[in-house]
Amino acid sequence: MTYDLRPTIYDSSSTLTWDQAASWRTSSHILAERSAPDDLLDVTSRICGLHAQVASAAELSAWVRMHPGEPGAVSAALWQDRTLVKTWAMRGTLHLIVADELPLYMAARRTINRHLTPGYLKYFDLTHAQMEGLIESIGIALDGRRLTRDELALEVGRITGEARLGDLLRSGWGSFLKPAAALGYLCFGPNQGRNVTFVRPDQWLGGWPEMDPDWAMSEVLRRYLSTYGPTRRDEFAQWFGAALSTARRAFDRLSGELTEVQFDGAPAYVLSSTLDGMLAAPAELSVRLLPNFDPYMIGLSPQVKRHIPPEQLPRVFRIAGWISPVVLVNGNIMGVWGYERSTNGPKVTVDIFDQTPATPEVISGIEAEAEHLTGLLGGPLDLHFDTITFGG
Repeated sequence: MTYDLRPTIYDSSSTLTWDQAASWRTSSHILAERSAPDDLLDVTSRICGLHAQVASAAELSAWVRMHPGEPGAVSAALWQDRTLVKTWAMRGTLHLIVADELPLYMAARRTINRHLTPGYLKYFDLTHAQMEGLIESIGIALDGRRLTRDELALEVGRITGEARLGDLLRSGWGSFLKPAAALGYLCFGPNQGRNVTFVRPDQWLGGWPEMDPDWAMSEVLRRYLSTYGPTRRDEFAQWFGAALSTARRAFDRLSGELTEVQFDGAPAYVLSSTLDGMLAAPAELSVRLLPNFDPYMIGLSPQVKRHIPPEQLPRVFRIAGWISPVVLVNGNIMGVWGYERSTNGPKVTVDIFDQTPATPEVISGIEAEAEHLTGLLGGPLDLHFDTITFGG
């Protein structure tokens, strides 16, 4: 099947302001009103997974969206209930995905298959057959077993008869583990001491339905738009880690459900079913302390960068892809914050940007948010404001 890659125009006369979109997103991201403490799976599903490069950040991303529950709920969902799964997902980065939705996201990842491109094979000095054999051997090695990375590397070398292929699995970036995850051959299991382990998701979860990759990519786009819209093709491609041509095809397949709007100075797309809600989104005060790598910041980074004072950008989007914890007010970045644990409780430090003076209501909201964090971090709270300017 071939697809026309020319831009598709969806009729609309609507214009969305940044404030309308930001207000709607705070609600869709569960940042206006918190969810119930037992809604961890719904929260994770709504925001298309929890970013898990830093485990504590994933737990905080869930906590900030829920009324206080039991600390350790994320860990229990991962390793006891098996209702969350840790694996490589969007952009090839670590995420926590709802178990029932894992086959969907992995099928969508199979629209990429960079590991089979000539450049990728040449870089690792592998033939197409060697690469496929290496990936398939991972699934064989994990059949009925839970293995550390070193144990898995040894097994792959034994199965393939090529020790070099096993050695390649020791790469710190998971260059060969990521495509194996997309094919449903592995996900993370519980740590063994300080070592990560891997298991077969079909056995860990009790099943693995196969899905068409193109259909799955369209469904992921639909879910993304239902929480992160409005968006443009290149922004979605960046979030997912796909080629622009792949994103264009997904948008075209979904064209009957989309409306083009004028947003932030250029055309963008929304799910038609969400447009009325965006236009009517109430301008209510919402204050949240988002952790580093929060999905809101990652999923909207191209747009958010345009609405942060340029001199403050390096403090939010730092070197090596690090994204700072931020003070979110009505969907906008007003400052940064951080915390330190101690035996006396967490020390939370907040720094409000000089360009965005805070009202007393915002300061009260920050204080309430910091107090909310003590349910996870422990208390009593020690709160400090490094820089603060009061507005009218």
